[in-house]
Amino acid sequence: MKFFRKDPKEIIKFMPIGSNDFYADNHPTPSIGHVPQWYKNIKRNYDPSQREIERNWRVKYLPQGTVKKCIPVLDAFGVGYIYSTPMEIMFDGSTGVFVNFPDTELVQFHEPAQIEGWGATDEYIPVAYKWRNFNIIKTPPGWSCLFTHPLNRTDLPFYTLSGVVDTDKHPAPIHFPFLMKKGFTGKIDLGTPVVQIIPFKRADWSSEKLPFKPTDSAILEASKYIEDNYKKSFWQKKNYG
Repeated sequence: MKFFRKDPKEIIKFMPIGSNDFYADNHPTPSIGHVPQWYKNIKRNYDPSQREIERNWRVKYLPQGTVKKCIPVLDAFGVGYIYSTPMEIMFDGSTGVFVNFPDTELVQFHEPAQIEGWGATDEYIPVAYKWRNFNIIKTPPGWSCLFTHPLNRTDLPFYTLSGVVDTDKHPAPIHFPFLMKKGFTGKIDLGTPVVQIIPFKRADWSSEKLPFKPTDSAILEASKYIEDNYKKSFWQKKNYG
């Protein structure tokens, strides 16, 4: 008798750097659980302006979606895992100093010379900080991780720099450098997302340029539905547990 089984899932492992409960309880969690409230509050549709109607009279009769209905944006919020602050921390923008608890120091500093010449804009304080990671991250053979600023989170008062690590081979905790925005003084709340972790399978790629095909069936398929066409025709749900 043949039994049906679900396709096996890849497993990413988060191992704490210490044996106490604090380290054990503060591991990355699925990104979909960190979608910001401001995004949840956005309306799905809006009423077109008279200017829009004058440019294209059809908009008066068709649903006009906001970014809330853009599945690629939601997918970006939900892809991979989020490492978030395991405690509240205070930042003094006038001095550039974080208030840390010594036993569980979350923020550390890089030497200024380490980012000399880095093309940061005037929006940021020219000081290199570092989120300390309390986990060793392991992926299956052939898989790496992209570590980057939480996607679409321009509202955060910092910017985490991006990096790629072959986490199937690297045996130590990976820490995350970041910059602080100028003009911010105050508290960064417990549970604030600081880095998004996106596993990907390593592969060698080449590129190919193709001619445009005006009668391509895929192009026609993209116009099948009036609303939520991408979601109904092409999108595949992603799962991170």
